[in-house]
Amino acid sequence: MTTYYHGTNGALELHHGVCFTRDERNASHYGDVHVAEIDLSGLNVERIYFDQEEARQRYENNEYPCDNKKEIAKYISAGIDAIVYDDYDMHGNPHVTLRLLSDKALAAVAVLVD
Repeated sequence: MTTYYHGTNGALELHHGVCFTRDERNASHYGDVHVAEIDLSGLNVERIYFDQEEARQRYENNEYPCDNKKEIAKYISAGIDAIVYDDYDMHGNPHVTLRLLSDKALAAVAVLVD
């Protein structure tokens, strides 16, 4: 089990595509911080790499991996439960994002503070 943080205004809603970070400060930039323990053992987690330019363009265009149902479905059909990638918050601060895609990944979450 690893501690992750999710920032949002309101309650944490677990859904396909929900994002977490290991950086509590960055999570706070998105809103109220929710703390969860996530057991990634047994999950197929794929690390996605972008060069700095592509990462910055994605940030500027508000385009993130698996940000829509079609792309999530594509990854799930390939047997991928979650993805990890370098990200930026709305202030341009870098952090690593864990995005949960499958039912199996969502079942691995134990919310500690909501």
